[in-house]
Amino acid sequence: MINKNVLLMSLQYFCANIFYVFPFVFLQPFLEYIGYNVIERGILLSSCAIVAIVSQFFIGYLCDKYKTNKKFYIFTVVFVVLSAVLLYSQTEKNFIFHLILVASISGLLRTLMAIQDAWCLEIDNDTKRFYGPIRGFGSLGWMLASPLVSIFISSYGYYSLVYSSIITGGVLMAISLVVKDATKHDSNEPITNNDIKLLLANKEFVLIILIFLIINVLDTANVYTVIDKLMFLQASDQLMSYRWSIQAFVELPIFLMGTYLLKRFGDYKLMMFSSFMFTIKFLLFAISKTPEQIILVTILQAITFPLFLISSKSLVDSITPSNLKSSGQTIASSLSNGPALLLTPIISGLLINSFGVDSTLLIFGIFGILSLVFGYKLKVLRKLILIDSID
Repeated sequence: MINKNVLLMSLQYFCANIFYVFPFVFLQPFLEYIGYNVIERGILLSSCAIVAIVSQFFIGYLCDKYKTNKKFYIFTVVFVVLSAVLLYSQTEKNFIFHLILVASISGLLRTLMAIQDAWCLEIDNDTKRFYGPIRGFGSLGWMLASPLVSIFISSYGYYSLVYSSIITGGVLMAISLVVKDATKHDSNEPITNNDIKLLLANKEFVLIILIFLIINVLDTANVYTVIDKLMFLQASDQLMSYRWSIQAFVELPIFLMGTYLLKRFGDYKLMMFSSFMFTIKFLLFAISKTPEQIILVTILQAITFPLFLISSKSLVDSITPSNLKSSGQTIASSLSNGPALLLTPIISGLLINSFGVDSTLLIFGIFGILSLVFGYKLKVLRKLILIDSID
């Protein structure tokens, strides 16, 4: 019989990803619609990194300190909804106004995802073991919601995202209330700054973060730089929304097989293979000449993002002390995702202005090779640690 917590968490991921779609996926076209150029959009989109870094560190710490993920998750959903209402209500160019709200939406959505993943891994052994299939329901929600965004915008304009964010956010909060909270380490000793410092001093943890940082740069470029190329090729809003749906759809099989794949190959091999395929994907994006070719290359999402996500959560969980499970996940996400969010849109904008979008995608693809180099260093370090433990 399927664990009730697995079923409820699957429903929560499904509703959460439907909610994430509405304020997020058309941020870039919305900013272009208002009148921001590629450099300005890069600065606006990079602003979310500061919010993501600070909020993930802070909220992850609070989750462990007060032994609850649910309350802080719902509290953050409220902030995202309010930010979406304000953002899509203002269609006149106002840089500071849009800077604050774009940073809030995009940054806090990353924090929500990190809290949610830590929550899922900490409820019980079944939700941890079936993390891949549970996360697959999130992809299903994303896939179904993405086409609706372009339909709403085409029919009712960007203001329709105000109502859709309120409704989907409300449903998500209601579902989250009935899901069991994370089960925290039973200890009377308070979490201290020294605990966090020891985690950050762990050489395995540092190498894993460096690998994640490189992959997150590519994943961020997949959101922004590839969209810039689609807009350069004059792809329709409908086709861009289809791309989001296709990405989510092709992720499903790997997520559903996540438990088997982790057991069969281990998190390290899955991470290395996904890193290699991320590089190949960007090289193919660079040589694509039509929107349809980009959509075809997008199918490689089936073996890049889901394998990376499954392996990354497992790798971090395996080396994080039991009293810092939420902090470990959110800190890893903050240090790898935050800088990628900060630097990638700005660097991408500058490179596109200087060399064009194809050369920019090629540069990102070559940069991805570094993840394989750090992955090899991680393997060597683990062998040395194993030898020391035997001695």
